Amino acid sequence: MAVQQTNSKIPRSRENDYTSEAAASRREFLRERTDVALDHVSEFSFDPARAQGNIENFIGVAQVPLGVAGPVLVNGEHAQGEYYVPLATAEGTLVASYNRGMRLLREASGVTTTTTARTRPTGSPRSSSPPARTWPTWRNLRPPTTTASFSRTGISTSR
Repeated sequence: MAVQQTNSKIPRSRENDYTSEAAASRREFLRERTDVALDHVSEFSFDPARAQGNIENFIGVAQVPLGVAGPVLVNGEHAQGEYYVPLATAEGTLVASYNRGMRLLREASGVTTTTTARTRPTGSPRSSSPPARTWPTWRNLRPPTTTASFSRTGISTSR
């Protein structure tokens, strides 16, 4: 996008910067300065107010192909069961690679998880989750796993 040297300040709204109107104003601002119409990014199915705290100068959304991999078998403290994982990507074979890895993990008795640190992203709500464990404490609570079993499963599922 080539930018014309004019008033280059991106439009903002002091009252509410996360509205369809504010996004349209910024798209028009870009169209005037770059001669590019951003028609496709203006089509979205959520309230722009939901973007507050996640992005500044919201103009719309970009479509990315979405695939699904799984299920991955999770044996966790807070999640147990099989889960399908949506993946947004434009990289060919990525979903197939994840799918194969998840099958390998499932056939090797799944993934065992724990919380080893209690952190929270800036702006996220506080949670009442239990305290994190140190790696040695958690490791001692679980039976030792062998890479031999994992390797056997990987070899047996490869083409």
